[in-house]
Amino acid sequence: DDGVIEAGEVTAGAAVCWEFMRTQTARRLRGRVDVIVGGSAWWSIPPWPPAAVTRRMEAANARTAAHIAQAMARAVGAPVVHAAHCGEVVCPLPWTPITYRGHFQGGTIICDAQGTVLARRDQREGPGVVTAELDLRRQAPTADIPDRFWMHDRGAVATLLWNYQRAHGRQWYQRHALGRPPADAQVAADREVVGAAT
Repeated sequence: DDGVIEAGEVTAGAAVCWEFMRTQTARRLRGRVDVIVGGSAWWSIPPWPPAAVTRRMEAANARTAAHIAQAMARAVGAPVVHAAHCGEVVCPLPWTPITYRGHFQGGTIICDAQGTVLARRDQREGPGVVTAELDLRRQAPTADIPDRFWMHDRGAVATLLWNYQRAHGRQWYQRHALGRPPADAQVAADREVVGAAT
């Protein structure tokens, strides 16, 4: 599934969370869609020790999260409607004794094909809705797609957690989706973790 959806006279492109970070997303949608619709549940970096370092990392993380929709609009040449979760997140980090405490990032954004923000609701404003009038048609992209896997620098913490969670996800998938049911206690524990993360 290439995430290109024909909806009458409009062709929409779908992108979820870190697909907005990937050059592959821009390449698969560029010149093919009239609007990109998607969203994210982007998490913050907590002030773990050393707090001065993680605060700087979080500031960079927040800046990236706040600009991914606009960057994708420019690279693809289509307006973006990007919804985002908001609020606090508290959940166990699988395979560790650590409890993650943070919040969702980025905010809800509607921008035109040039990346101009037409409506925005910052995550600090809480749940809500934004609306804007859009010209739903593909246009010439106004930014090049970088010649690398990621469109933006992820940062050290996000890179580490991305790879660790990918390894955990593979193991979880094999255990749950490929017919090797775990013991009842593990099922209950996994449900608790999934419930806490949603």
